[in-house]
Amino acid sequence: MKINGFLFYLGCFLGVILLTSLYYPLRYLKYTLPLLPLFFVANAGKIKIQKGILNYYLTFLVFYVLLIVYLFVQNSIFLEVSPHFLPNAIFILTPLLFVLLLLPYFNPDKIRSYVLIIFYINIGIFLYEESGDLIEVLLNFHLLSNALISSELDTESNLAYVFGFLVLFFFLEKYNKWYLIVSIIFFILCFKRIVIIAVVLCVIIYFIASLLKINLSRYRVALTLLGLLANLFFIQFAYLITSGKFDQYIFEKTGYNADRFLMGRKTLYTNAFDAGGAFDLSGLGLGKIDDAMFQFYGVALNLHSEIIKNYFEFGLFFFIAWLILLFYRTMFSTKAVIILIYFNVLILTDNVFIYFEIMFYFYFFILLYLTQKYNTPELSKYG
Repeated sequence: MKINGFLFYLGCFLGVILLTSLYYPLRYLKYTLPLLPLFFVANAGKIKIQKGILNYYLTFLVFYVLLIVYLFVQNSIFLEVSPHFLPNAIFILTPLLFVLLLLPYFNPDKIRSYVLIIFYINIGIFLYEESGDLIEVLLNFHLLSNALISSELDTESNLAYVFGFLVLFFFLEKYNKWYLIVSIIFFILCFKRIVIIAVVLCVIIYFIASLLKINLSRYRVALTLLGLLANLFFIQFAYLITSGKFDQYIFEKTGYNADRFLMGRKTLYTNAFDAGGAFDLSGLGLGKIDDAMFQFYGVALNLHSEIIKNYFEFGLFFFIAWLILLFYRTMFSTKAVIILIYFNVLILTDNVFIYFEIMFYFYFFILLYLTQKYNTPELSKYG
């Protein structure tokens, strides 16, 4: 019996995520997934990898390897290599490498199967993890409105990131409306404010682009510059938050102090800017912000902003180069721009850049639109 290779490896990935849900200490098992295509060869068939698709992922792999080597050498000579350097390097490289190694097995005719297995497995994981709180939330719907301010809901889950991808994909590709409706329901139940903001923003941008018949990819240079400036503005805005300039305003509007409303991010960002110190072009090196968090709190804690973290750890030159590369290379179609914007909003206030599963989904959904660009299938026909 022939095995569809990509579906097999996707099943392995989802299986590991499911096992992690059942037994959390297995969460690091997913970082071994890139070894599977190297040691176990499934039937790749005769699928030809388009050069443009391969180059997209290779470009990022080369960039990250160069970045990691530079920071390691720089830290070894001038500073000190953080004990968190290697884990961060692994977090960056492994999901990208896994998707790259799966490209020979990807079959555009199986896109529907790929997407729906992700859809059903993640619903199952959510029901398993949140079943105890689900009924209470459904019977007390006012908890959802309260969560807009408090950002607390008993069914809150990191699966919100995944359902965000699914909501956007089903919306963009006009699958059967029930897929979209069900995705939205679970997306809301997972409740993360930044993810809701990201999805709403993406839908608005797509509606405007569609209404005005604008192909966003035609403006990739201008949009790349805009994206770069927006992220630099966010860093400056975060710095102003740490200064206390918005404390009174936030308290008057929400009834919570700034740090409480921002879920502790004001304190986290303050520590990050203190750790950054007299920032220069060279960068602190991977793991240095993690070190600062550990030193301050005494436990492992993420900053909850990959933009700020990478700004300090990469150094200004590599940080700007990373954003330019991310935006320019990914803005190859309007739909890809939407996925990119969603991802960019997430990394403003969350640390999904080091989450294997979220980066896998980002690379996966970008792959679907790379396939659309280079193989020109109508993705909507699979819905």
